Amino acid sequence: MSRGTSPPGVVTWPRRLASPAQDRSSVVPGTIRNREGAIVAEDHRNPQVALANERTFLAWIRTSLALTATGAAIVALAPPVHRGWLLASGAMFVVLGIVAGAQAWVGWRHTDRDTRAGRGVAPLRIGPYLTAGVIVATVTLLIGAVLA
Repeated sequence: MSRGTSPPGVVTWPRRLASPAQDRSSVVPGTIRNREGAIVAEDHRNPQVALANERTFLAWIRTSLALTATGAAIVALAPPVHRGWLLASGAMFVVLGIVAGAQAWVGWRHTDRDTRAGRGVAPLRIGPYLTAGVIVATVTLLIGAVLA
């Protein structure tokens, strides 16, 4: 086998162009052309940024599930806490879980849009509020335990 050739059935990158009239940008990943050959969209994202954005989305989903499960477990297991405080704390954890799930989607969407446009990523703004919410829900549960 000569240098630069592949065994039969193996595709190498970049693939050979269909015709000499095509230029190299037609085989670049992320480039979309219309029937006339004009570029209609390009994706300039770094794959590492896109994968990091997906991992962040999944981390927010895990956080959402953990908060929701905590709220449900608090109510279902019924620790020795006054019922009103128990329900309030459980409801706060469930609401925080829903907010974290919404943050997962909105954050992923905005980061994806900004990276496709070549802009920087906006800082996280909801983190301190979720932290404060978890603290308030935990203190509510502790107050209920002391009053019981």
